[in-house]
Parts: sequence; structure tokens; C-alpha cells
Amino acid sequence: MGPLVDCHAHLTDTVLKGKIQGVIERALLAGVGTIVVVAEDADDSKAVLDLVAEYPSILRACVGLHPERVPSDPREAEEETDRVIKLICENSDRIVGVGEVGLDYTSHVKASRETQVRAFSRQIEVAVALDLALNVHSRQAGHYAIECLQTNHASKAVLHAFDGRAAYAREAAARCNFRFSIAPSTKLGSKLLTLPLESLLLETDAPALAPEPAALVESIKLIQSAHKGLSCDSIGEATTRSAESLFGPTLRKSSGYTPAPSGS
Repeated sequence: MGPLVDCHAHLTDTVLKGKIQGVIERALLAGVGTIVVVAEDADDSKAVLDLVAEYPSILRACVGLHPERVPSDPREAEEETDRVIKLICENSDRIVGVGEVGLDYTSHVKASRETQVRAFSRQIEVAVALDLALNVHSRQAGHYAIECLQTNHASKAVLHAFDGRAAYAREAAARCNFRFSIAPSTKLGSKLLTLPLESLLLETDAPALAPEPAALVESIKLIQSAHKGLSCDSIGEATTRSAESLFGPTLRKSSGYTPAPSGS
């Protein structure tokens, strides 16, 4: 099996603090060749960029504002979105995508739907202008997230941990060529397993849906359960090709990012 791509992981999470070297070593032993590290706000985006610079042979960065981190005050939300967009633009040649961005319509999220849509739409616009992929969160907002992507003319997106209707996913994959990533957890994504293989990517959402990226092979096994007759090797190779097609050539080359001096 060729090197696998984990298209969505949170390696700056405090749960993994001080453990990254071991996490990466175990991922490499498990056949993972690339890990796309997503960010949640401006400060986390800087941390992601710094971490990726430490491990340029395996880590790739996405910069973005997660819907759970969008401030409830619209003015503050605009300011935080501005900060994130500035980082995206300044590092557009060093990142593989914009994320984690999207919508979250669960009751615990403080920002209103209108404020979330505004932040999401602005980040989509920047991603489209810079020809960057979007790494999308859509908890209890699957149809709305897809609609927002379409309204803002996005053509390159992966929806992670998608919990919307399978029909919405199938239509988005067919009409827009959006991808959907499969995590090792059977609680999410099982309805997506029958999508065409070219529409599926692998993710762990580590440390949320799997402890760390080394568990990525479990995602392949889930896909294989719905695509009888395909080997794990062929699924791994297909999902890697699809990830490379989505994220572009930067996925295959080391980042040129230089970490900011300590204390800056």
C-alpha cells in the first residue's frame, strides 16, 4: 500500500501536547505519508503553521476559523475572520487549504447562523480566489454548508464527519465534485460509504474521532466493507490520488514556512 493521506487532524490539540514526535513516528509506521493539520482560529492557525514547519516531510497546513470559534458578537466575528484571512493570504503558497471552516447548527454554538454564514462565506471567497481547497465542518448543517459552498462558487472542498443526509452528499459529489472524508469511527460516515470511491478521502479528526493518525487504516477497512472486491491497497491508492487532486501539488512538497521567532 502506498503512503496514505489523513486529510483532517488537529495535532495542535492540547491532548497531544508533548506527544507529536511519537504520533508522527507511529503514523509513518502505519503507512501514513501525509497529515493535513487543520486550524480553528487565528492563534491556532499560527500554531499549525509553526508545527508544520517543524515536520515538513509529513505535515501540511490548513488555516481557518472554525464555526465553534466564531465570536457571537458580529463585529468581533468580522475582526477574527479578518485575522484568519490575513494569515491565509500571507501563507497561500505554503498551505494546502482553508480550514477548518463551515457551519455548526448545534445548540451549544454561540454565534448565530447569520454570523457563521458570513464568516464561512468570506473564507470560501478567499479560498476560491487563491484556488485553495476547503476543509469543511457541517455538524447538523450539512445541506446548508453545501448550499453555502455552491452559492460562493466553491469547486474544491472536502466535508469531514458529514452527518447530513446521504442524498445531499451524493448530489454534491456528483454535481460539484465535493469529497467526503471517512473517519475510523463507525458513528459518523457510515451512510457515505457507498459513495463512489473517487468521492471519498480518509481522515482521523485526531484526537476526536481517533486517538491519532496511525488509526487511518481503520477508515480503509470501513470503506472496504461497502466496496466489496476492492483491496485495502487499491482503496488507499485511490484515496491518496483523490487527496492529491483536491489539495494540489503543495500536498506533495515540503512547506517553505519559517516559524515566527519565539515571543513574536
